[in-house]
Amino acid sequence: RGGDSNDGVLMDIFKETVHLTFGGIAIGVVFGMASTLIFARTFKEQQSTISMSLALTYLVFYVAAATFRVSGPIAVCAFGFFMSAVGLSYISPDVHEGLAVFWDVIAFVANTIVFVFSGI
Repeated sequence: RGGDSNDGVLMDIFKETVHLTFGGIAIGVVFGMASTLIFARTFKEQQSTISMSLALTYLVFYVAAATFRVSGPIAVCAFGFFMSAVGLSYISPDVHEGLAVFWDVIAFVANTIVFVFSGI
């Protein structure tokens, strides 16, 4: 009967993994749906859209991790997937080009930082 105590631990690990994963997905999708309302109001305003996309990304992470105690990175990924699939229709094509350039620069800087620190 020594395996019974391990079954409880494994079940706890499974429950926590499901909670973190699906909770993060739910928060990301909910924020994605709310963000479409914001982006619909700033349809042709490039600076507002870029600023809001950055602020909302951090807000999704913070709310998921600090408030709901679910996975922040998974919430941000779900938010990004939702915005790619649905949210882009709420952003003007003219603004979309500037937004894509902005996030390309952010990705380049983040990759540079990761590789510099991994090389140290």
